[in-house]
Amino acid sequence: MKTQGWTAIRVMEPVDLKIGDRNDRVLHLQTVLKLLGCYDGAIDGDFGSKTQTAVNTVQKFFGLSVNGTFDLQTWYALNFWLPSSLQHSIASKDQDCFESSPISQKCA
Repeated sequence: MKTQGWTAIRVMEPVDLKIGDRNDRVLHLQTVLKLLGCYDGAIDGDFGSKTQTAVNTVQKFFGLSVNGTFDLQTWYALNFWLPSSLQHSIASKDQDCFESSPISQKCA
């Protein structure tokens, strides 16, 4: 079962995802990163260089250690630090909000 948007990240357990991983968790992560405007690659479940670059952008935005791994700190940032309005927009796929979101501006 494929989950879209914010729900995807909320249902994931905090587990490290890194380059070379290929699974449904990566697919869910890519969905959220794409909705945030940080990822322009295929949503295919393959954690490649584009996914790593998007994770690096999120880590920089939140002031985390930039290691290219979707780790516990990055999971926590996306789950608890994003403003609730942005979480709602991700869930509803409100693209107008993403274009003006702080993370999206960092990705541009």
